[in-house]
Amino acid sequence: MLNAPNQVDFEFTLALNNSTGKYFIGQDVIEACGDLIRHVWYWRMPAKSLPRRSVSRVLGRLALIEVNARVALRSSWFVPPLVRCPRPMVFTDPREVILYEIKPCDVVVCHDMGPLTHSHLYGRKVRSTYEIAFKKIKQAKPILIFVSKCSMNNFVSLYGDDYRSMSVIYPGIREGIFSGNAEPFEVASQRYLLSVGSVGLRKNYLRTIEAFSRSKLVDEGFSYIICGGTEPGFDDVIEAAGSVPGVIIPGYVNDNQLRWLYRHASGFVLPSLLEGFGLPVAEAIYNGLVPLLTIGSAMHEVAGDSALLVDPLNSAEIAEGMLCLANMGQEERLSRLEALQKSCARFSRNSANSAWRSTLLQAIEDARLPWAGDNVPLEARSHISS
Repeated sequence: MLNAPNQVDFEFTLALNNSTGKYFIGQDVIEACGDLIRHVWYWRMPAKSLPRRSVSRVLGRLALIEVNARVALRSSWFVPPLVRCPRPMVFTDPREVILYEIKPCDVVVCHDMGPLTHSHLYGRKVRSTYEIAFKKIKQAKPILIFVSKCSMNNFVSLYGDDYRSMSVIYPGIREGIFSGNAEPFEVASQRYLLSVGSVGLRKNYLRTIEAFSRSKLVDEGFSYIICGGTEPGFDDVIEAAGSVPGVIIPGYVNDNQLRWLYRHASGFVLPSLLEGFGLPVAEAIYNGLVPLLTIGSAMHEVAGDSALLVDPLNSAEIAEGMLCLANMGQEERLSRLEALQKSCARFSRNSANSAWRSTLLQAIEDARLPWAGDNVPLEARSHISS
């Protein structure tokens, strides 16, 4: 039993080099549940807010070095002891459990099982890293939170369901993306299809670019805009885009530009190979766009059956879907949007915040039970100050 804590600590190392949906989920929890959080940790450093960019780069690099050293089972003077926290710890990504002594009263957010089920879409060492992380999770049996039923089902298929608590908390939609200034995106043509998400292999952009070429929509005055930061496979996507007229990849865009792009697009395209949830899909729907998505995926779970659903491995089918988006009549578009927006109404910030408060309170209560400190690895310990 831990010493009757009334708060949790929050592990937010992923924020040091991640500005995708994972980051926004963590940031929302901090804002909504700040009174229940004692410290927010960026690797081994507590801070009231995300460190400035230069410091974040250094801390993120140090965290990666430590994770890699532990995965490689290297033991030397520069690998510090595992961290032991006196309060329940909320892990915003499974990777960081490798740095800690994990307890049954801790909380781990599982976004997707891609590092194990689709390891070819990630950088080298990612699979072995997450295999070790999930092995620790299976042993400790902490509170598990998933961002979709699809992600939870994938986890259960690999690691079973023998855990004290397994829940889905859908992320709340970022309200700020719907209101505020809109900054015109000058390179866009008058008509275009839009994709939003990290640029790499995971989002299936090689096939969507091929599909856009097949569709010959460029001859009708359409362009295809892909917005997002970089991830493994970025260079391949840029090379493919360079050979297809009408494909525009501006990189990461700010919220003002993104609002404008959402508001003026003819449709949203994201038949991704892997998603944990897919916040951009919900954002696109709320901005009045019908999406083209992967059938049977987490994004399908988000949008419902009124989205255009395709086999992500079939570029001809994706091309047909793009043509359907470009030529969809107003009556069909409005009918689909009504159903799509009803499906997305589940993802309110209030619902997510309420579910997270209940989860943190559960962790605090569990920390007071006799078994709260069980399943602790017999390794050297370093203590976070209380």
